Amino acid sequence: MLGGLGSFPLVLMVAAFLQSVQHNGEKDEAQLFLQFLNYFGQLFNNEEMAVREDGMEMCEWKEEALEQGLLTDLFVQDPFRKGVNVASSVTRFGEIKECFSAVCEKLMELNAGAYQYSTLSIIETAFDAASAFA
Repeated sequence: MLGGLGSFPLVLMVAAFLQSVQHNGEKDEAQLFLQFLNYFGQLFNNEEMAVREDGMEMCEWKEEALEQGLLTDLFVQDPFRKGVNVASSVTRFGEIKECFSAVCEKLMELNAGAYQYSTLSIIETAFDAASAFA
């Protein structure tokens, strides 16, 4: 999908998210996945925040991007080249956020049932739900 999210920025988003959450031993991979979807689908403010290798931060990246003619929907800093946005081609982050949010809501509905889903079943359900957006 043109303007979509590539694998490298997505991996960096996952890494930054995992570094920013507190690990208390009770959370399994499925719960972390749901938290990731919730964070980037509903809480993350891409208008004011950037993703860095050590977490998310408020920044003035939009002003710099405007000055350089590089305004995009999302800023994910390249861990090897400071100041470089590896998500510079993302122009549809609003749709991506909607997809993350919808998948999270669907999984939360399903997870509210009588038993806990395994990590694999959560991921399978997420792919099924996300395919509706494709």
